[in-house]
Amino acid sequence: MTIENAKLFIEKSRELEDSPFWAWMNQTKKKPNEELIQGGTIIMQDDLKKEDLESFCLILRMLIQDKDGFSISKMKVFSKSFAPQFSQFTNEITEATEKLNINLDSKSIVQLNNPKETTNRVIFDFIFYGGIVHSNERKRHVFQEISSGQISWFAFNDFTTAITHFRNCYMAIAYNLFHYLDGIGEI
Repeated sequence: MTIENAKLFIEKSRELEDSPFWAWMNQTKKKPNEELIQGGTIIMQDDLKKEDLESFCLILRMLIQDKDGFSISKMKVFSKSFAPQFSQFTNEITEATEKLNINLDSKSIVQLNNPKETTNRVIFDFIFYGGIVHSNERKRHVFQEISSGQISWFAFNDFTTAITHFRNCYMAIAYNLFHYLDGIGEI
């Protein structure tokens, strides 16, 4: 892990926070479009742009997957190397990732025909990896099922709930990384 990776994590977190999709997420009055809901699309809001959602998800993917070197899990590992006087930052980063996992493993509104309880993580994975940032064949099939008709509204609600949990985690990590870097004179 490098200080540069921590800086990239902070930068990408800021990009997500400033994104049009996150602005849309924070609107108090979203306008559902019944025609879009019935038309079999996961995007069923008049004022949500598909490209804003996709752009947000592609950046979020960098923070979720380990390939780019500055993911949530990589930053958690990096925080373990902080000197003892910065242990509060390590503890808060660990707490944020634990809270994320608890929230993602909570029961979702949409329950699939599955012997196990469907969680927010499962719905997020099917939408994220089955239709937005990847096209995994098995996940795409479920994505197509849950993105059509009335269930799509509930699935999208579960998806945005998971995004909010990710957001709370990556912002807590970015905050603590910033203060750590500031503390060691790297900001």
